[in-house]
Amino acid sequence: MNLGPSSNPTAKPSDFHFLKVIGKGSFGKVLLARHRTDDQFYAVKVLQKKAILKKKEEKHIMSERNVLLKNIKHPFLVGLHYSFQTADKLYFVLDYINGGEVR
Repeated sequence: MNLGPSSNPTAKPSDFHFLKVIGKGSFGKVLLARHRTDDQFYAVKVLQKKAILKKKEEKHIMSERNVLLKNIKHPFLVGLHYSFQTADKLYFVLDYINGGEVR
């Protein structure tokens, strides 16, 4: 699975200090993270490639990324700052909105 170009092609997991799990889902989890160089807080969605492929959800995940990349200004959408991948995981680095879950 290939995410295509990233807004920051050199971004990697070690750029972030992962603080705690703030959400869980079918394909992975969302972690509160602080960027090591600018001390900004982000919500990092970490998805397991194996789970995505097993459930044949590649198109769904890529559609999500493409919507986030459009940088649409809407009160119910968070901004995507980076997306990158390792051999077994996809990472979406998003705006962190404290208490931002809609129920």
